[in-house]
Amino acid sequence: MALLPLLISCLLASAQTADNFYWYKDSVVYQLYVRSFQDTNGDGIGDLKGVIQHADYLKSLGIGAVWLSPIYPSPNYDYGYDIADMENVNPEYGTLEDFNELVKEMKARGIRVIMDFVPNHTSIKHGWFLASEARNDTDEAYSEFYIWKDPSGYDGNNKPLPPNNWLSVMGTGSAWQWSEKRKQFYLHSFLVEQADLNYDNPIVRKKMNNVLKLWMNRGVSGFRMDAVSWIYDDLACGNEPTSDHPNPNNPNDYGNHDQHRFPSRFSDEWVDVLHMMVMTLPGTVLTYNGDEIGLEDAYVRYDEGKDLQGLRAGPSRFAAMSRDFERGPMPWKAAKNGGFSTGRPWLPLAPSLWSRNVENEASEENKRSHLHVYKKLVQLRKTKTMTEGSCLVQTSDEGLLIITRVLRDNPTTLTVLNLGDFEITADLTTFRRSLPSSLGIVVSSYNFPATEK
Repeated sequence: MALLPLLISCLLASAQTADNFYWYKDSVVYQLYVRSFQDTNGDGIGDLKGVIQHADYLKSLGIGAVWLSPIYPSPNYDYGYDIADMENVNPEYGTLEDFNELVKEMKARGIRVIMDFVPNHTSIKHGWFLASEARNDTDEAYSEFYIWKDPSGYDGNNKPLPPNNWLSVMGTGSAWQWSEKRKQFYLHSFLVEQADLNYDNPIVRKKMNNVLKLWMNRGVSGFRMDAVSWIYDDLACGNEPTSDHPNPNNPNDYGNHDQHRFPSRFSDEWVDVLHMMVMTLPGTVLTYNGDEIGLEDAYVRYDEGKDLQGLRAGPSRFAAMSRDFERGPMPWKAAKNGGFSTGRPWLPLAPSLWSRNVENEASEENKRSHLHVYKKLVQLRKTKTMTEGSCLVQTSDEGLLIITRVLRDNPTTLTVLNLGDFEITADLTTFRRSLPSSLGIVVSSYNFPATEK
């Protein structure tokens, strides 16, 4: 089994600071899906005050930044990734005052705030799109804010045909949608409710730059860029080559809001292994909220589903296409709704909430829990060996993965991972001859019978 660390795309505009040069380089970024983190008003939806409520918990993790899933006003066809107003906060999550308080509370605890930024498209409910569809050029050239094209022709029923054969990446058919109002097609690389912006238009580029500056002035430290691969399109709009091969599904993503949680994809025994691997390799680490406790997928029936990608695929393909499972609410304690909400949660929680919750994982009696392992690994990442040392990755035929981090005049750190199916006894000096005869264990997985020092 090949395991690869997750690659993320981040733009951190304030990365260079006098006291922490390129702070994100070796930082741990905690992806926080606000809607499922903590509800404070009983409506079943997580909110900004819920994030503030758990500010001390976030500090206890040792993370360097929180990446907030989209909190902008949205009709929620794609739950925040279809933005109707890039400059404000969705009332479901709170107010700008709540956001300002969140930034203040995070900063007081040494945690930076990263916003999820969606440059490729907006909601079709956005004022820009409404003006563009109406060809409203009263203020600025909104008619060219999006990618509009005439039909390639008409079928026998005089129905307009799309400009080309481009398909939506959401698996919903053509990437073109006819506007009866404008009498043209608009491009939507994702859902039909998400219209692609036209970056050949300099006014679009200026507008988006202004959005970034606005949030930077509100105190954010940077942005996670979503769907950047689709920003620029060949406006000549030629057909794509056809293929019998579907888009590959990479099962080795570490964890995020678009992939089933890794304990559900692999098993609970892989939780500590994956954390150890990613935490001891160089580079930025991303943790999706709940990964630190080994949270599993929620169980969501088709009639409980919210994700249109899954619902539009139909009942037979819902489990394969829906992203609802990995977006289930965070379980804080062994109680009704896991302590997430006093109301009906917007999605069901994972069935394991009664045992796999933050309170239980954090208890002093549960020192070998996934959460305790995770916290030790975050602290280990902050050592000079990890932030400045060299890195050597080695493997064995038996299924061992060895990560060696070395920095002169500092302790050498070895990560020894068994990726096989059976117990392995290995002589580590075959991987590094200069090792002493006795080694100390800093942290071990919950199923490894050893004493840590």
